[in-house]
Amino acid sequence: MEALVLLHQDRVFAVLRRCVPEGEVEDLAQEAFLRLLRRIDSFRGEAQLGTWLFRVVHNLLVDRHRMRRRSPEHVGLHDETGDPEDTILRDPGPSPEESYLRRVMESRLRGALARLGEQDRLAVLLHDQEGMSAAEVAAVIGGSAGAVRIRLMRARGKLRGWLREGESS
Repeated sequence: MEALVLLHQDRVFAVLRRCVPEGEVEDLAQEAFLRLLRRIDSFRGEAQLGTWLFRVVHNLLVDRHRMRRRSPEHVGLHDETGDPEDTILRDPGPSPEESYLRRVMESRLRGALARLGEQDRLAVLLHDQEGMSAAEVAAVIGGSAGAVRIRLMRARGKLRGWLREGESS
């Protein structure tokens, strides 16, 4: 386990630093490695262990996001005074309009992704959403890293075009 942590900790920390406040990075990294250790017996070797670890990190971030959406942080004098009027809601999240616009954009993006061929869609999702390198994506879908880069460039061009079409409708 120590060798695994030493091999991957820098990348895990780098990813987490881009996704969460600095004060949460260490705890989430530790949780990722603990989850990996707890489930190591279910590792089938179909992917690289590092890829599997980043799937664990991804799932932790999704879980964190869901938890934060359900329970916003409260700060204020409420804990001291017990008076609900003394509670201040910090970071109430997006406004209803922002939430609506985000849902519309997500829906449009899902629709555009669905229009891509299976190989293009998988390449985009693995590379852009899961953070896999072109070589790792090539190992999953076949071909070379160079071919994956070309596939990604063309697929992103199609997505941009389809999303622009949707803006004018």
